[in-house]
Amino acid sequence: MKRLLAAIVMIAGVGAVATAADVGKWDADYGVGYAMPVSGDWSSNHKGSLNMSLAGAYKFQDMLSAGLELGYDFGHKNKDVSDYKVKVLQLTPFIKADKDVELGGKKVNTYGIFGLGLYRWSTPDYDNGAGTTVAGDSGSKFGFNLGGGAMMEVAPQWKVGLDLRWHHVFGMLDNGDGTSSAANNIVPSLKVAYSF
Repeated sequence: MKRLLAAIVMIAGVGAVATAADVGKWDADYGVGYAMPVSGDWSSNHKGSLNMSLAGAYKFQDMLSAGLELGYDFGHKNKDVSDYKVKVLQLTPFIKADKDVELGGKKVNTYGIFGLGLYRWSTPDYDNGAGTTVAGDSGSKFGFNLGGGAMMEVAPQWKVGLDLRWHHVFGMLDNGDGTSSAANNIVPSLKVAYSF
């Protein structure tokens, strides 16, 4: 019985070492994309914006990573008021589940991602078109993003790929009647990642 227990402990230890070979790695990535407003007044009144992101993640389990992402929308212009645009800064911790698959002889890392955190927006002073200057505004609300992507290894430790994300910011829009509504963006991005 003692030998059986010792064999089980030894096999479990070898399995843990094999799994732990991928655990403990870091990924840093940079993305360039386009944030497209979707749904409601947000998409009716605003155009898309260039989006950039930086993220770092730590692989703490064979298929799971956790990290922090910083994103920025450079300016969603208003469709009717040319001087008015909304800039959005995002700081969201995230969790990512990934799996490597073979595709045409290449290793491709596919993943799903969920982030939850703070979105801060700001608008400059602008001319409302009637000769009146309207003071800019800013605020912060919680929001989340959800999506996935695929990264292909192009050199040792380097990957490139595509990411598609839905961002939902709670209560970002003032409806003018004491209520607020959410802002939603769909963001496709090109990503470059480095693993170490």
